[in-house]
Amino acid sequence: MLDQNTTYNLDDSGPIVKERFDEATCRDEFEGDNICILHGLEKAMVGTMEINRTIEKDYTLADLEKWLDAHNFTSDCKVFSIARATTDVLTIALIKEWVALDDYRTFLFNRDFTEDVPVTVAVYERNLCIKCIADTYDDKDIAELHRDEHTEEELKNPDLLRELKLRDAEEFFEYNTIRAIPYAHQAAPIILEGFDVDDDRWEAFKKACD
Repeated sequence: MLDQNTTYNLDDSGPIVKERFDEATCRDEFEGDNICILHGLEKAMVGTMEINRTIEKDYTLADLEKWLDAHNFTSDCKVFSIARATTDVLTIALIKEWVALDDYRTFLFNRDFTEDVPVTVAVYERNLCIKCIADTYDDKDIAELHRDEHTEEELKNPDLLRELKLRDAEEFFEYNTIRAIPYAHQAAPIILEGFDVDDDRWEAFKKACD
């Protein structure tokens, strides 16, 4: 899922970040991995790892209909279809919706139509992600955005501006990045969340990358 048409921000990332990124690129291009890279957060990628992800097998409507018959589910599923779509003609979407309404049916479906496969994914640290975003914010823009919350004098304080940048960056990260990650499916990166007491260590790690 590395986009070859995207220019990633690696110019000032340092050798450690470039080495991690090159490894991910190599795995993605030559080893068949499908690695999702979060654009703009390159400095927050702390590595890659192999994990098991559950994916659906390929199946057709005919496969699902045979599965319903094998478990004596067909009649009940058609009753649901009539109630939902006023027809007993089954579709993949209707069958899956009916299956999802019952834990036992869901268990059987997952057992027969899903499998665990090993995938290599990118790993990010949450606080570093937020700091990466905050570093892109301009002091004047942040001061203008928060001028109704603080006085002009307060907004000249670099510590306050940094705090506001981090707060806004966290909101952006949670709303835009975290919500989008599931759409990467099995290629979705892992976001690690270090303990607050580890912030100094993460910051030292980041400086070591420069």
